[in-house]
Amino acid sequence: MRNLWLFPGQGGQNPDMLDQVNPQLKEQVEKWTKVKLLDTAEGHQDSVQIQLSILLLQIDQLKKLGWQPTLVAGHSLGIFAAAYAAGVINKEDVFKIVALRAKQMQECYPEDYGMGVVVGLSRPEVKKLVAQVHSENDSVFIFLIKIRKRRTRFLEQ
Repeated sequence: MRNLWLFPGQGGQNPDMLDQVNPQLKEQVEKWTKVKLLDTAEGHQDSVQIQLSILLLQIDQLKKLGWQPTLVAGHSLGIFAAAYAAGVINKEDVFKIVALRAKQMQECYPEDYGMGVVVGLSRPEVKKLVAQVHSENDSVFIFLIKIRKRRTRFLEQ
């Protein structure tokens, strides 16, 4: 049977989401990354904590299911779990790379920054929503990316 696994990025985290994760794997991740994973509301305010925890949960679930995907895809952080599921990166390296990525993201934007992907709405609908919430104090912008025949273009900012 053929199957596609899609791995999400940040956004679905919640306190206690690591309750059922293999404690030995969690300890190993903490050793590799030198990050103590706090599975609390406070811990999930930190980009490094969030990204490592989500990746840990995804990889732990892969092992528990014992399945092998035919195809993989991921959004943002999810690309790393997808790469691991496809067998193109080993467990230690995927956690070290995600830790580095998250630390650098956090250093660039330590507060008041976020991103999201909108699927299922037209460009005019998204523009209307952004216009409703954008203000001088709370800036919201649209970045539209269109992919065509191996070329990626940033169309709007």
